[in-house]
Amino acid sequence: MNEEIFENARRVIECANQNRPSGCCFGPTGPTGPTGPQGPATVSIGTTTTGIPGSQATVTNSGSAQSSVLNFVIPAGATGATGATGPTGPQGLQGIPGVDGATGPTGPTGATGSTGPQGLQGIPGVNGTTGPTGPTHTLRSEKKDVNTSLFKPIFL
Repeated sequence: MNEEIFENARRVIECANQNRPSGCCFGPTGPTGPTGPQGPATVSIGTTTTGIPGSQATVTNSGSAQSSVLNFVIPAGATGATGATGPTGPQGLQGIPGVDGATGPTGPTGATGSTGPQGLQGIPGVNGTTGPTGPTHTLRSEKKDVNTSLFKPIFL
């Protein structure tokens, strides 16, 4: 076994001395291996879910080996900086009027105001009917009798 190790070491040194560009030395190509299992016939994407920040991303197959359905869980990133304020949007439509509230209590009576100016004189009323004729009196005078019905009384 020591001889085998020694032989392998000699080959590595010889390979390195040949200045291979990759720096790797390879032995002779081995035999072809057996064919692997059949891969999936179809692959489709199922769900993509946001995971908890700081958790690991995961991919699971909810389908079968022949028809894969891949479900992804991607952790949330850190919250970004606040962006600039956007422009003001257009004014919305007028809302429907609300219900009228109850009538409030009567307020206190205010102070009496000053007396206003005298109003205009009213229109004269209609003249009443003439009353009955009063009794006539005769005045006696030294000169002659005077009919008082022709005189209007004067009140002092």
